[in-house]
Amino acid sequence: MLKRAYPYSIQVNSHIVNSYDDPENIFFQEQYSDLITIEASTWKSHQFVSVDKSENVIGYFSAGIFQKGHLINNIETIRFLKDPKYNITFSKDFAEFFEFLFLYLKYRKIEFGVASISPNREWYRKYVKKYEGRIIGVLSDHFLLIDNSFSDYEMYELSRENFCNNYKKFHSKRYDCCVKKYSLKNGDK
Repeated sequence: MLKRAYPYSIQVNSHIVNSYDDPENIFFQEQYSDLITIEASTWKSHQFVSVDKSENVIGYFSAGIFQKGHLINNIETIRFLKDPKYNITFSKDFAEFFEFLFLYLKYRKIEFGVASISPNREWYRKYVKKYEGRIIGVLSDHFLLIDNSFSDYEMYELSRENFCNNYKKFHSKRYDCCVKKYSLKNGDK
């Protein structure tokens, strides 16, 4: 279940501290923070957690907000619990995170990136392509990794219009649920 992160601050930061030395998390951008600051306010960012039925935090999502452009200019995701039994919950929560940003809050676009050597890069590329987003560039030696080496940083852009059109096409039942959940008028994008 996707939930606001604020009530789960202690769990999130406990996971963050325990994940610093996990080589699988080498690509997470907050590697030099002692803890993640989880705000009660949504002025600067939207912060969520993926939780299981027992309220255990599976992962963390954050969307940095650029208010003047009504867009998201950074996405952070980290999955703490790697057990395959959490795959479906985390994937559904990731999808709901984008639904919330595009369908409910109606941000006009999302800009985000990934370290070029990340094992998740291909997944992000497929996701962006599926929703008719695009790679907007690659910054050379831009992303500092935990081991103090640098990686190129691949940047993506995904528009609300393209996301909504394709989401409706690929996930029509889910889109219809969102229309009801977020009180959208039929065809409202």
